[in-house]
Amino acid sequence: MLIMRPLEIVLSLFLTSGVDPAQYTPADALCLTRVVYHEARGESLKGQKAVAHVVLNRAEDDRYPDDVCAVTKQPAQFAPQVRRKPGRVDEPEAFKRAAKAALGAMAGETDPTHGATHFYAPKGGTRPGWARKMRVAAVVGGHKFLKGRR
Repeated sequence: MLIMRPLEIVLSLFLTSGVDPAQYTPADALCLTRVVYHEARGESLKGQKAVAHVVLNRAEDDRYPDDVCAVTKQPAQFAPQVRRKPGRVDEPEAFKRAAKAALGAMAGETDPTHGATHFYAPKGGTRPGWARKMRVAAVVGGHKFLKGRR
């Protein structure tokens, strides 16, 4: 069995993905894929793309860094695993699906969140305090996607 590292998986898909290399780099794709993998690997492709779009929406929002990797590495924003040094992945096929979702979002596929900059999984928990100041823009799979009340 061939074992590929996360960067190899992303690079193998990046070259044929339709992503504009003037807008995004393979490093951006890897950072975004890691968020999708750790936050939504059990979701449908649409659910994974929705999580990817939240990161991309933040990178376009003046309140956040304008760099995809910088957005993904902000403290207390995404799963702690996202900020760790990437090594091997436990589920390479799930990582490949996450990469396809991330690259689809980066290539300009429709944003199912309608511009959301936040998400959370309400399953078994209470709504986070920060969510009270926001409105639900979409519900996709097990996540609620929110944006400001502008």
